[in-house]
Amino acid sequence: MTIVLHGVGVDTREDLRTYTEVDPNSRIAVTQYKADMTLVSRDEAASVYIDMGVGAIDDFEHRGEFVVNAQTDRGEVCCWAISNVADDAQAWTDNADEAVHLSYTFAAGYLFVTFRNNENGDEETLSGINLGVRWWWTIDRLSDTILRLRLFSESSRTTLIDTMTVAVASGRTHRLLYAANSFDSGEAAKTISMISENLEVVA
Repeated sequence: MTIVLHGVGVDTREDLRTYTEVDPNSRIAVTQYKADMTLVSRDEAASVYIDMGVGAIDDFEHRGEFVVNAQTDRGEVCCWAISNVADDAQAWTDNADEAVHLSYTFAAGYLFVTFRNNENGDEETLSGINLGVRWWWTIDRLSDTILRLRLFSESSRTTLIDTMTVAVASGRTHRLLYAANSFDSGEAAKTISMISENLEVVA
C-alpha cells in the first residue's frame, strides 16, 4: 500500500500499478488509481488484485468509486472483492469459494449492484443504477459475522443511497484484494465497461 500526503490528512488510495494484472485480451487499462475496464465479456478471466498475505483482511474498511459506461444484457464485472482463491468471480460463485464481491450487471433494462458472499450464497442487490453516473462505496466489517456495504451519491459520503449486508463465517479472513474481476461463464456476447477508481484501504 502506498501512503502519501494528499491534500488534508493521509492518502490511503492503493497504487494499482503494484497489483497483479491478469488481462489476456487487454480489456483493462491500469493507472495509479484507476482500473478502466472496456467491453469485458463473460468469456474471459481478467482481474487486478494484490496478495496481502494470509489473514491480512480481517477487521477492515475499504472505500472506492465506480461508474458504468456501457453494457449489453447480462454483462457483469466486479470493482471490489476479497478472496482466498485467485480466480474469476463466476468460479467463486460456482465453487462456493471463500470470496465476497461487489459487482454490477445489466439485465431487463436495469443496472443491478450485487453484494455477495460466495461461500454461503448470501447476497443483496440494488437496481436502478444509471449509466454514466458515478457512485461511491464503503465496505467494512460490521461485526465478526457481518460485512456491510454502503453506497453514496457523492465523494463526501454524506448522502447514503443504500446499505447492504452479507453474513460471513465467524473468524473468516481473506488474503486477496481485488480492484477488478470478471465473470467467465463462456458467454462472449455479454459485455460491460466500467471504471473502478480510488480504492482505499482505510483500515
